[in-house]
Amino acid sequence: MTYEEMKNKHQNEYDTFAKDKIFYIFTSSKEEFEKKLKEYGLNREDICSIGYGGFIRKKDKEALKNLTQRHRKEKQEAIEQDKDGSGFIKSMFIYELWSHEFAYTYDTEDTLNDLGYTMEQINNDEALKNGLDLAIQYFYKN
Repeated sequence: MTYEEMKNKHQNEYDTFAKDKIFYIFTSSKEEFEKKLKEYGLNREDICSIGYGGFIRKKDKEALKNLTQRHRKEKQEAIEQDKDGSGFIKSMFIYELWSHEFAYTYDTEDTLNDLGYTMEQINNDEALKNGLDLAIQYFYKN
């Protein structure tokens, strides 16, 4: 599975989960917030924030945590299984370099920050280093 395929799979799973369990309230008014809660049939005691105006029922919080942990684990396992960096890791870097406009900036910093890596970590891991090098070569060739 490529990185993009995994991202799409994970996004679909999250979207399916979130459809009935996560809701957003964007308001600065306490009255408007309470009105929205009533529309959902909820009380303040029933929910907790997930940030960025998003809320989830407290009873669903653990399921969301499990989903996101499973997604992180699947990604980490795919990275670990790519022993030389020429498969999943390369596709991960190509996807994220593209998303962070590497073709225009030739700067890897935003990509590495988004993926949670430092250059030191990349240089100390042969598979990650090779995958990043292969991804950069891909951009130079294309």
